[in-house]
Amino acid sequence: MKKIRTGLFETNSSTMHSLTFAYGMEKEDLKKIIGSDTLKFGTRNPDEIDKSNEKTRKNWATDIDKSVSWQDRADILFWRLLEYSHSVGFFIIVQQKIKEIFEKRGIKVEFLIEPNIKYIINNYEYSSDNGDSISDKLFSYDSPEFEEKIINFIFSPHILEYSYEDDCISDEGYKELQKDFNELMSEFPENAVGFQVIDR
Repeated sequence: MKKIRTGLFETNSSTMHSLTFAYGMEKEDLKKIIGSDTLKFGTRNPDEIDKSNEKTRKNWATDIDKSVSWQDRADILFWRLLEYSHSVGFFIIVQQKIKEIFEKRGIKVEFLIEPNIKYIINNYEYSSDNGDSISDKLFSYDSPEFEEKIINFIFSPHILEYSYEDDCISDEGYKELQKDFNELMSEFPENAVGFQVIDR
């Protein structure tokens, strides 16, 4: 049933999105963490990533926390870049910028487009309207913090992303979610410097 309330201005968005992660991995030996001199993006598709993380996620609203592996986060980055690129040119530029970030650390980068082409064709459609404020800020390659954002999105041990529709959750459920989020955020170092964006 739809309710129409006259005389009120409302947006059609009831979804809350938040992404927060702490910086600190920029000077770490990333090659040692990866266990190789090659970093691959797109080793698994989104369905496979979701399935492998469904048991470890704290609740249904948590998209990413510290339990999501660095490889899964690299893959998530790959798929979000595909989804939220405004143009083919933007996609190519961001790929190149990411390659430069890791190549200067002696790490080769592979974007596994060809092995994923069937999934891409079946699930992705280019639109000039693609983009949201979280992805726009994460992929803003001309930002002076682009390098820190990319490295720490993938490797930071302090990360929390959540997304939920606040008109589809009870007051009690909302309180429980906030308790979980606050608990996860309390693990961040005091006075942590990093990236945070909240959108609805």
